[in-house]
Amino acid sequence: MKIADLENRVYILAKKISDFVSDKKGQDYFRALIDALNIYLELPYGCVYSLDNNDITKRRLLTSPSEQSSEYDILERMDSATREHIFASTEKRTVIDIAQQINRPAAGNHESFNFILAYRLYDAEQNITGLIVIATANLIGDRDVLIETIEAQIPRAMAELVAIQLQNKLQDYENNYNNYIGSSSDAVWEIDASGHITSMSSACKAIYGYSEKFMVGKDYTDFMAADCAGEFIEFLGRTLQGEQLYNIIADHKTIDNELIKVCYNIIPKLDQEDNIVGVFGSTRDISAAVRAQKTIKNNSELFSSILSRLPVIFFRVDERGFLVDIRGSGLKRMGVEDMDWVGRPGYGLFIGMDAKIDAALSGDTVFFENKGTYQGTPWWFYTSMFFDSWSGYGAVGFSVDITEQKSIEEKLVGLLNYNKKLAQTLVEIQEDERRNLARELHDELGQSITAIKSLATVISASAGDQYSESRSLANSIIDLSAQLYEVVNNIMQRLRPDVIDGLDFSESIRNCIVRSELETTGVNCHLELAGNINGLNEVVKVTIYRIVQECLTNISKHAMASNVEIKIECIDDITDPRRTQLLDDDTTINEYNKEMIFIEISD
Repeated sequence: MKIADLENRVYILAKKISDFVSDKKGQDYFRALIDALNIYLELPYGCVYSLDNNDITKRRLLTSPSEQSSEYDILERMDSATREHIFASTEKRTVIDIAQQINRPAAGNHESFNFILAYRLYDAEQNITGLIVIATANLIGDRDVLIETIEAQIPRAMAELVAIQLQNKLQDYENNYNNYIGSSSDAVWEIDASGHITSMSSACKAIYGYSEKFMVGKDYTDFMAADCAGEFIEFLGRTLQGEQLYNIIADHKTIDNELIKVCYNIIPKLDQEDNIVGVFGSTRDISAAVRAQKTIKNNSELFSSILSRLPVIFFRVDERGFLVDIRGSGLKRMGVEDMDWVGRPGYGLFIGMDAKIDAALSGDTVFFENKGTYQGTPWWFYTSMFFDSWSGYGAVGFSVDITEQKSIEEKLVGLLNYNKKLAQTLVEIQEDERRNLARELHDELGQSITAIKSLATVISASAGDQYSESRSLANSIIDLSAQLYEVVNNIMQRLRPDVIDGLDFSESIRNCIVRSELETTGVNCHLELAGNINGLNEVVKVTIYRIVQECLTNISKHAMASNVEIKIECIDDITDPRRTQLLDDDTTINEYNKEMIFIEISD
């Protein structure tokens, strides 16, 4: 039982020793510990070995400082069986007791060992990392005395190892603390009960412009604005009573006597008996942050002021599509106040908004229009929305109130349609007037010319075959009547070609080309007709005829063309791509379903 208890305590000691054998302080302590045991037990040798690839004979880490230690190596004195028992044993025991005589003294020495005690050293993963070997000489042969002596030394060794460990950790903490203080942009300081600075970190140079050496010994209020100095004295008194104060905003002074905005904390400083002997504190320069915050606030107020004056809506949605901000005077058009809809799903803002939000959250920039009504009054908004790259999530959108513009557009469309009807009516009136003029010319002037020609013919015939002045004048009247009739006939054809009323429309167009007499001057005219041309109403037919007629007149006078291509097509297929190109978004269904006329005239 005693051996088992010893093994357990030695195991704990061995694990602690394993943590220190690679550290110089641990090595120095352990060497002193072995030397003390050697002297106390009158042992000539005590050695520590570290394993190297499971071959412990390669490196002796520590040995006794005995003068004869260099001449005696315990490992060399052991026979192979003993060494295998110590180093290669698979037993789980920590203490290996080898009661075996070793009588192979090294050259020049006749001492022998009669007892060997070995401790295995383990790491945290239970791997053997080293070995403590203590060998007794003939001076001590009592095994129990040896074990009891070592057992008595274990608590002291463990306590000293713990003390070393704590000292090392404390040193690490101090180093880390000093490194933190030295690298921090905050000035860390200590002040005594009277308010004088007892220590100050180097960051004070960047904040105040003074070195820490200059500030130590000064009253901290010397570096504060007057009103803030009085406040600090109050806070110092409260802290000396045990209160801890954080995030105090104050105005301090720099070496140039300029005011800066700082934020400081102050807590009590305690001695070993927990008596308050001063205060600790830290000071941070927040001047830039305050200026930035003020700028942001001013910009935000300016932005809100702009939104309140413009007919727009500004809104933001989070990554889920819920509104986190919505404001602007444009909301009044929808009967909503600023921020009323915060927390609601953004897709409830406009119709089809969910797909637009998804597109914006994926990185696209989307544009769309939406129309609605509030209390019977229509509204119309044009919206653009995009990913909120500034915050890194959600989306931002602007909606512009275009209700007035849309109302004007609708009025313009109505006026345009009205103008179209007026133009159509005007064409009809013009054609009626031209038809009437043509009829009047034909019925009145045409008949009169015919009568004059007939009378002249009678006069010419009554004059006989002999030449007379009367007959000559009659013949002249006959010729002038024919010319005048031709002029009148041409005027009638221009006012109202008889081919429009008397022929198919396709034949009317061909007759128009013949009347232009382009082909008699060497100009080749090619006509291509497609679709239900003859089924068009009269106004459309007349309009097409007039367009072709005017173009042919211009060609004959100005174009100097040798070839003329005329293509007229009635497009009644609503799937024809040319309809999509020619129609705009405001085209109504009825307008879209009507046939379209495509006219192309080129030289």
